[in-house]
Amino acid sequence: MRALLIATGNLHKASEITALIGGFFHIHTLREFEGVPNVIEDAPDSRGNATRKAVTLANWLAARGKHQISFVLAD
Repeated sequence: MRALLIATGNLHKASEITALIGGFFHIHTLREFEGVPNVIEDAPDSRGNATRKAVTLANWLAARGKHQISFVLAD
């Protein structure tokens, strides 16, 4: 099963997303990781902020090389 990082520390938000797609992925949240980079969300819209957050966190995870996260979902 592929692993999905939901890029939030909000457990309520994570549980809502998990209820929708959890059967397809092994779900992780930011609360499971130490040293998560702070992503400045200053794009002109929410799409830009979500993209920036997802890409930043995916690159951070890849650089660490310790986790087999297949996808990152950010809102």
